[in-house]
Amino acid sequence: MPDTSPDTATLTRSLARDAVLEALVRVLDLHPEQLTDPDAPIDAQTLSDLNGDSLDAVEIVMDIEEQLGIELDDAEIDDDTTVAQLIEMAEART
Repeated sequence: MPDTSPDTATLTRSLARDAVLEALVRVLDLHPEQLTDPDAPIDAQTLSDLNGDSLDAVEIVMDIEEQLGIELDDAEIDDDTTVAQLIEMAEART
């Protein structure tokens, strides 16, 4: 019987993505529907597109770190960071 379980890379990407999206919802007070809007793909949006600023970026980093038990370099993250970049950073450290 073939193994149909997801590979580790897929699980890591999924965990990182979930953590980032949860942090965005909590810190930026987003509605979950905003994360799945086909007219504005969330991965391409920057924190400033989502009405976040540099202080929000720090809170988002802290939230992601707490969820995943990792450390991110918050100096690399600002309000021009895209959601996709946040996911990649979190994924690289999990």
